[in-house]
Amino acid sequence: MINIIFNRILFVLEIWGSQFIFACHLSKRRLFWLRMLGCVTASVGVAMLFGTPPNAWITSAVFITLFVIIVALSKLCYNETWKNLIFCGIAAYTVQHLAYEFANLVLTITTNSASPLLGTYSSELMEFDGMQWLWNSFYGAIYLLCCYVVACMAYFAFGVQIRDEGSLRIKNVKILFIVAVGLFVDIFLNAFFVYSDISAAKDSLTVSLMIYFYNCLCCILLLMVQFGLVLQRRLEDELVTAKMLAQMKADEYAVSKENIDLINQKCHDMKHLIRNIGENKQLPQDVVEEIEKSVNIYDAMVKTGNEVLDIILTEKSLRCVANGVTMSCVADGEKISFVKDSDLYALFGNALDNAIEAVMKIEEKDKRVIGLVLYERNGFVTLNINNTYSGEMRIVNGLPATTKSNRLLHGFGLKSINLIVEKYGGEVGFSAKDGVFSLCILLPIPSAHKPSEQEEILPSKGKIKHNKGKNKHNSA
Repeated sequence: MINIIFNRILFVLEIWGSQFIFACHLSKRRLFWLRMLGCVTASVGVAMLFGTPPNAWITSAVFITLFVIIVALSKLCYNETWKNLIFCGIAAYTVQHLAYEFANLVLTITTNSASPLLGTYSSELMEFDGMQWLWNSFYGAIYLLCCYVVACMAYFAFGVQIRDEGSLRIKNVKILFIVAVGLFVDIFLNAFFVYSDISAAKDSLTVSLMIYFYNCLCCILLLMVQFGLVLQRRLEDELVTAKMLAQMKADEYAVSKENIDLINQKCHDMKHLIRNIGENKQLPQDVVEEIEKSVNIYDAMVKTGNEVLDIILTEKSLRCVANGVTMSCVADGEKISFVKDSDLYALFGNALDNAIEAVMKIEEKDKRVIGLVLYERNGFVTLNINNTYSGEMRIVNGLPATTKSNRLLHGFGLKSINLIVEKYGGEVGFSAKDGVFSLCILLPIPSAHKPSEQEEILPSKGKIKHNKGKNKHNSA
């Protein structure tokens, strides 16, 4: 009985440790380690309440029940969805079972007999008298070493694939369910072998090695299938990003071609205007305004030091010029290079689209104003976007209330901004006062991207200033 209780406690500790291999990069709740200590203690207490299982069915049910309890308790430690916790839990159980079978395989080979650890799953007691105590301590040391080796291999082979909560956006839940069923079937078969009355088979070195090797192989294959889901999702994201980048390149070419065509057309028109000036010796006011409007196209070309940001701002600037919107921009694009291209495009695209949509409702064109400032200070990137608006605007639950009739189809842009900012550990705030709506985003710069003291002293590069349709680009 003591042997069984010890094994369950060891099982609980192994599951918690294996789960941390895969969940170490996921979002944790406040007082994580204190919560973890309480949950581990609680699960150990539950493990000690079970009696001696009489057969393989009950044994499997006990360990699976403990596994379910551990996954449920992990919700108190990690700020993650149930799907993510179940994913990590299944991977942890698979690694625990793999470590146990691998240890049995190693001990069976080294001792040239059946593993002495088999008794820990039954009512048999391991002997601790005389020299047997030293041998069992030696077996235990080998077992712990095997667990450590398997844990390290599992982390570097599979655990590193889970870098954040975004890595676990699993779509194919059916395959995850199949992996869980395969794991539980393998666990039952192992318990059946332990409780089997076929002593000849159990004492056979060949049979033992085949069973341990089979169990190890099953666990490895299950982990490969399970983390194939993570790889599949990552490849899908990379494909979407590649398509988006390709589209952005196409948009950049289209914008450049549109600018060149427009400049050629305006140059052709200005040639006739100059000829008229030479003939008439005067320049009508409407002609002056037309020339000034033609020159404004140069201000739409934005250079910030970040290619993706250049495309976004240039695209939105052209839209502003075409609709009589004054857009000023001071941006150091190099400081936000740690943000993925797809996230950067979505973040600025949604924010500027909302701003342009708001100012377009203002009838007076001279009041259609948008301002964008992007800078770095004290290890944080700050993005401020201000725009004028007409009518009333309310902030509800931290988000501007929509004025559109179809509320179900509106607001996804702001929600997308919130999700992207949260993904990078930042904060976002909204305010509306005196006819000006303000969006403020604060993003912490990862340590690898933080500037050195020398870089902070030197002037920033890549900053541009684009003001009120004038043909000026000022470097700061």
